[in-house]
Amino acid sequence: MRVLIMEADPGTAEVLAFALKNAGWGVERVASARVGIDCALAGQIGAVIVDQSLSDMNGFDVCRILRQNHDLPIMLMTACTREETVLRAFAAGADDVMIKPLRLAELVARIQAIIRRAASRQETSEPTMIERGLLRLDRNRLEVTIVGRPEPVRLTPLEARLLGLLMRNANQVMSKVRLQELVWGYQNDSSGDLLKTHIRHLRVKIEQNPSLPKHIQTINGVGYTFVLPKTHEVADLTVGVPAAGGITLYPAEHASMAAS
Repeated sequence: MRVLIMEADPGTAEVLAFALKNAGWGVERVASARVGIDCALAGQIGAVIVDQSLSDMNGFDVCRILRQNHDLPIMLMTACTREETVLRAFAAGADDVMIKPLRLAELVARIQAIIRRAASRQETSEPTMIERGLLRLDRNRLEVTIVGRPEPVRLTPLEARLLGLLMRNANQVMSKVRLQELVWGYQNDSSGDLLKTHIRHLRVKIEQNPSLPKHIQTINGVGYTFVLPKTHEVADLTVGVPAAGGITLYPAEHASMAAS
């Protein structure tokens, strides 16, 4: 397998190439975004590492173009520590983000993780449509339809994956460590912070009151759970409202069946 490095600084590219070759991968190095995109889409590339600041295009646009055309694992590197930058990278299609200065052992581990996740996506057939309670998640369209709302809510790929995991395990507590491993492929302090951030953004998108969430609830010291509504709550919210997109409503007593 070959890893493509898109990095304008020769010194940084050399260090990255050395670490990846020591881990057993072949390496391609380019300094231009356009050359890199052509190389990635031509085949024979197993993963891409792209710097946020390239001379002819920013890394976010590179991620967006690659993701529109390919399911390659993508790591974006950035010197910016702002949460908005990290979220923008994920929204553009990056599988993971590393903050400079880089720790090479961690970089290699993260690349291994996103490659494993990509292989798992190809080998397993996760459902593309998931319906639980008042929500219907379309993982292909990256949309969630909520009963009572006129329009679907757009999600990022990672938000859709995280929400899908919680919905598929409705009324069950998923530990923070397990969610980090399933979503990012590894567990450390940075993935814990990312999990909190994505949970918060999901609540803003799907909860009527994000400060008092009804769907995604925190189990202190353990993790999170997707809570199915009680029968009377479903009835109250759906009186006179047609079920969006043929959504199936699961009352609480059917939680075990819905979570299977």
